[in-house]
Amino acid sequence: MNVTEELDAFRTALAGCQVAALVDLSTSMVLSTSTSSRLPQEELDALAMAAKNALSGQMSEAALGEDGEDAPEAMEALLATTHEARAFLRGASDRKEALICVCGPDADLSEVFESGRQTLTKIIADA
Repeated sequence: MNVTEELDAFRTALAGCQVAALVDLSTSMVLSTSTSSRLPQEELDALAMAAKNALSGQMSEAALGEDGEDAPEAMEALLATTHEARAFLRGASDRKEALICVCGPDADLSEVFESGRQTLTKIIADA
């Protein structure tokens, strides 16, 4: 399967998942998406920036209790509101790539993260 097919399979297998996206954290660029409805590029760009901030930026540093250039990078992050949950997962072998999943607030987050790790591993291995 290609990247888009992997993202489509991931998104459709999760109840309430509206967006699955692969991003390059080093450039904050969306590489591929699967969405239940068309999203403007500005929203995709905002998701990429949120992933970068959650996994590598000040939010990650604050959550890990570190500061400075030697601070570790987060591998996973979750931003949740009463309306949605945004899961961010960094690739283990390619730490520049990350998977984003935007789903409803009642999503099974353990399933989102487990399936997300498997999907991201497949995508990176096939690259």
